[in-house]
Amino acid sequence: MSQTGGDRLATVAAALAILLVSMAAPPAGAQLGAPALPQTQAFDPDTVLLDASLATDGDASWEIRYLIRLDDENATAAFESLDADVQANRTAYSDRFADRIGGTVGAAENATGREMAVRNVTVRTTRQDLTRQYGVLVYGFEWTNFAVANDSALRAGDAIAGLFLDETTSLMVSWPDGYRVVSSDPAPDETGDQSATWRGPADFTTSQPRLVVSSAPPPPTDTGEGDTMPTSIVAGALVLLLVGAGLGWWWRRRESTDDPVTADDDAPPEELLSNEERVLRLLREHGGRMKQQQVVEELGWTDAKTSQVVGELREAGELEGFRLGRENVLRLPEVDGPADPPDDEPEK
Repeated sequence: MSQTGGDRLATVAAALAILLVSMAAPPAGAQLGAPALPQTQAFDPDTVLLDASLATDGDASWEIRYLIRLDDENATAAFESLDADVQANRTAYSDRFADRIGGTVGAAENATGREMAVRNVTVRTTRQDLTRQYGVLVYGFEWTNFAVANDSALRAGDAIAGLFLDETTSLMVSWPDGYRVVSSDPAPDETGDQSATWRGPADFTTSQPRLVVSSAPPPPTDTGEGDTMPTSIVAGALVLLLVGAGLGWWWRRRESTDDPVTADDDAPPEELLSNEERVLRLLREHGGRMKQQQVVEELGWTDAKTSQVVGELREAGELEGFRLGRENVLRLPEVDGPADPPDDEPEK
């Protein structure tokens, strides 16, 4: 039986979750040809950091870092034992990780339909001084086609849709110099000049996380200074022109037919609408505001297809979105929302 899009995304999320848990501990000593570590020296990380750095072609350089606080003798002894084991058996560690992450990337390939691969797997240990000293186990690798690269935009997140971050785990996605954020879902907990970070606990839906960045310059804004006619005046004149032309056409048609013209008379049939037009018309029929899951149900689309179409509309400025609890709510820009909704967090 073939998997649905949602099932395939769930498989990716589950595979990555298993990977994060299983890779936190070193391989069994018997598999490495080295003595097994005592149970008291098991490597139990205090923090897990997922770091994906996007390239302009959609590939991503990943690092998964497991941090343990070296604040007592047991923790220090456990890390020193792990450090020695990694130095002695580096290939065994990297091969084991490559097998595990390869399964995760394979599941993502099936879910997204993009050809993907894992390259250049590395493993190392280090110490890091933050507010205190940490021992760090670091796995690095290249994930090809992690993001979709087209035109001047990078669209990332569908390959890890449905990911769960527990309270010790954070996800950071960074992008190349010269790119800017167009949209993100959900809104990150922290945004830098070239990065967005989500901190656990976070339970992403099958259409999250999503991040769109673009190297295209933002639309120009006109302050109305100098000899240039202010944008508001130009826009107002254009609206009046279009309204006048529309009323003239309506009046002439009414005189020629002696029948009133209604919106339904002139609406194109459903099959002639683009995907974007179908979403916009559906929102207008519902007063300009509805839940994204409702769009999925009424149009009979998959979550992935709906998310892609909605993302393109939001990128074009034809649609807005915000979080209401754990639901994504879509809204036409001309529709006003509540003055101060306690649970609504507008998308950036």
